[in-house]
Amino acid sequence: MKFIRRHALLWLIVIGYLGLGFIYANVIPIFEGPDEVAHFEHARFISDHGALPSEARPGFPDHIQTAGHSPLYYLVGALLILRVDTSAYRSWPRNPYFSYGTDTLGQNVFRHTAQEDFPYQGVSLAVHILRLWSLALGAGTIVATYFLARVVSPLETWLAVGAAAFVAFLPQFIFMSSIVNSDNLVNFMSAVSMIQIVRIGAGRDTTTRGFVLLGSLLGLAQIAKGSALALIPVTAFAVILGCRAMDRRSLLKNIALASVAFFIISGWWYARNILLYGDPLALNWRRIAYPDALRHGPLTFEQVAEFARQVGGSFWARFGWANISLDERVYLGFAIAALVAFVGLGVRVAREYRLPNFPRRELLLLAADILVVAALLFSLWFGYPVGGDQGRYLFTALPALAIFFVYGLMFYFPPAWRWAPSAAVGAGMFTVAALIPFLVLIPAHKPYTPPPPITLAQIPPDSGSAEITFQDAVRVVAYLAPDVAERDTNLIVRVYWQVLHNVETDNNVRLRLVASDGTVLWERTRRPGRGLSPTDQWQSGMIVPDLFTIRIPPDAPVGPAAVVISMSERDGIEWKTAEGETDAVLTNVLIQ
Repeated sequence: MKFIRRHALLWLIVIGYLGLGFIYANVIPIFEGPDEVAHFEHARFISDHGALPSEARPGFPDHIQTAGHSPLYYLVGALLILRVDTSAYRSWPRNPYFSYGTDTLGQNVFRHTAQEDFPYQGVSLAVHILRLWSLALGAGTIVATYFLARVVSPLETWLAVGAAAFVAFLPQFIFMSSIVNSDNLVNFMSAVSMIQIVRIGAGRDTTTRGFVLLGSLLGLAQIAKGSALALIPVTAFAVILGCRAMDRRSLLKNIALASVAFFIISGWWYARNILLYGDPLALNWRRIAYPDALRHGPLTFEQVAEFARQVGGSFWARFGWANISLDERVYLGFAIAALVAFVGLGVRVAREYRLPNFPRRELLLLAADILVVAALLFSLWFGYPVGGDQGRYLFTALPALAIFFVYGLMFYFPPAWRWAPSAAVGAGMFTVAALIPFLVLIPAHKPYTPPPPITLAQIPPDSGSAEITFQDAVRVVAYLAPDVAERDTNLIVRVYWQVLHNVETDNNVRLRLVASDGTVLWERTRRPGRGLSPTDQWQSGMIVPDLFTIRIPPDAPVGPAAVVISMSERDGIEWKTAEGETDAVLTNVLIQ
């Protein structure tokens, strides 16, 4: 009880995190997180077969996308869902109308039904059990961050509180902790390992027991996920910093015993990787599984700048499959806060570096952790650009980043007010994180429903009759557009589609404004119904309204222009009119 009372603020933070995490985990539909379906399939494979998957190639029987990942997260997860009946699982049906960018219909990558809702059963129950496993690991990372900060600067209690709050209420951390993903275990193991790394690097625990503990933690981290490789050079740096006073024989003995502990825990994994992939670290499994996804050609400055932008945004908050974002003003606020914090960090370090209690070696080790993790992230993206620009890959160094963030903000306050930045970080980030499920996630994951059709009687009586038919299945029954338009203004064109027969394909419609000399002045291609009405959901007899806003260029030639309409399947196959043409003139407009 004394321990609990002593760290009461930490437990309050953890409770707040668990409350938010539980909300996130229950408002996000299953598999609507980065690679969540693959992580679930990995744990399910172990639960069903009692063995690790070994094949990552798409199309291969029992293909598991994450087969090259370290197994510890999945082994524990398999035990947790061992008694859950997931026999009904098949490859989860994808949302055929989802795409990255403005052409998507809804933000859900997969289709979802009421069978997934509470009370959870079958596959849904298994996924939510694994999500609770992830939430528990996230709580462990918060606690480890707190005690890492206490090791770095034992006299600054508020530093530990603020760093724990930063991690706990970082929206992206809550999101990742509320889905099935092995990142959560490696984040936890990296945070715990850094506590012992800093203790050794600061010269506080250079005993044999301390080295064996570190070797064991590093071994567990390695079989949590390969990104824990970043801890190895940081450990080497810690030994250099903290063990200079040790005699060589004792140091070599401790290193040898730590190595033995490391290989007892993780050696079997390296041996298996050699047998399967010819590589102890399994770094080449992506090349074996996804050769077409490798980078080709040199990097450009624009690519690096876009990489930095994507990493920055997705570090703070980017949900779904990196397709759900916050308002840009929120990202700007995060960026300003980070800039203020790290300016304060630089000035504070410069001013206090020579003070006797300044944690030089501790902060150097945190900086080394951040730099190595960032370098590992860049190397991943450099070789495998698809998905390699996600800020969550920095989370193995998140405790160090959190400590630096709060440490820098403390510069702006006198000693008696050092609690203020921690309170501001906790309250501010909690507020943002608490609003996100209701203002962002629930609306984004709302099932897509197409706009309702209308009746023939609802078509405006002053509409023009078009009688343009595509593929004997869809007809432009009417249109509404002005006869005269000014340059550098908008021309509103309304189109009314009549469905003659059910359509089996998801089609695009293209509208163009063409000058009398054949010059295309404006063009737009999208689904009908303002982009919201997939044709493969159309049924015979429906009337679907559509609207286009044509922007007439300021330099458009004065004179007549034609509004030309066409329809095609999304793979490019053009539909033809009754006259055998792919384009039809809807109306003519006089540009003045």
